[in-house]
Amino acid sequence: MGRLKLAFGLALAFLVAATASAPAQSIHWKAVLVAGDDSIPVFDNAIRTLSNRFKQRGIADIRILSSARVFLRGPQEATTKNLFGALDSLKIGPSDGCLLYFTSHGTEHGLYLKRDRVNNEKLYPEDLQKALDTYCANVPTIAVVSGCHAGTFLREEAKKPNRIILTAARRDRSSFGCDFNLRYTYFDGCLLDEIERSLTWRQLFDQTVECIEDLETGWVEEASQPQAFFGRNVEGLSLPRPGGG
Repeated sequence: MGRLKLAFGLALAFLVAATASAPAQSIHWKAVLVAGDDSIPVFDNAIRTLSNRFKQRGIADIRILSSARVFLRGPQEATTKNLFGALDSLKIGPSDGCLLYFTSHGTEHGLYLKRDRVNNEKLYPEDLQKALDTYCANVPTIAVVSGCHAGTFLREEAKKPNRIILTAARRDRSSFGCDFNLRYTYFDGCLLDEIERSLTWRQLFDQTVECIEDLETGWVEEASQPQAFFGRNVEGLSLPRPGGG
């Protein structure tokens, strides 16, 4: 019996380790990209560029939600209801990966969704939790929230072994770069730059943080301090490779 338990324990440990370092090519990623506000173009700029980068890396199943009226012939409006609908339409299965990226203004209550009149113009942490639990379940999951106070989405109940959650700022801090003169916010711009030089999601986050710290040095009183959670089953998860899946 002791040997049987030992063998079972070793097999389980091997399975967890294999999942944690699973190459992205073995995962069929499906993505929803959300820009919550069109008062400045930085948010839509980010998701358009990110969509192109992901397509180059073999991610074909992408839904885009936007608040820009001129951009709505393809994408749907960025609302919580449409987020759930987009995830439902992707039909995420056991061999898939679930990838969500949100960029907008934010408060400690949630992320601003300009067109979401029904949900008080916000995506709340509880909404994201429901979306992840309902549609992403136990598959490898990446959720990125880019905005001021985005750390509010790092609630304990969201921290599951199969999830990586990246946020642009500490819960009580602002994120920077919401400016007509910029193409992207600091977080989005740094992530888009570093994704070309990173192999894993953890490396991408670490290098994005270094990039942001360089931008903020010398003029920001309270640095944004991006926060992240890496579940034990996906700690070493690779980014999708260019030309891969």
